[in-house]
Amino acid sequence: MEFLEGHGVAIGSETSGDIRGVHIYNLALRGTDRGVRIKSQKGRGGVVENIIYEDMSFTDVETAISITMYYTSDGHGPAPIFRDITVRNITSSGVIEEVGEVKCLPESPCTGENDGFFLFVEEARF
Repeated sequence: MEFLEGHGVAIGSETSGDIRGVHIYNLALRGTDRGVRIKSQKGRGGVVENIIYEDMSFTDVETAISITMYYTSDGHGPAPIFRDITVRNITSSGVIEEVGEVKCLPESPCTGENDGFFLFVEEARF
């Protein structure tokens, strides 16, 4: 499948019902502002975990990996939880601005099982 322009392959911003066990694979993105994108904010709550993005190619993507709990600044209430996210076998030509951005809330640090790493990047070429 190919994505032309737009915001990339996004999960969120509504996370209150939890998002678990999602596998996104075999995609080409051209001219998007993000490649991998997970977004939420304070007030949405919920858990985002066991997410896999793999076998993807990016061409002229502004930011390859964007994971944020600061989607908008007006949230009040429970913080979301992000954990165990894998990005595997990504190739890119022409990342315009950033390879990646990860922004977690102080009250909800991004962690993995047993407080380990929450983001695994394997076989990525930017």
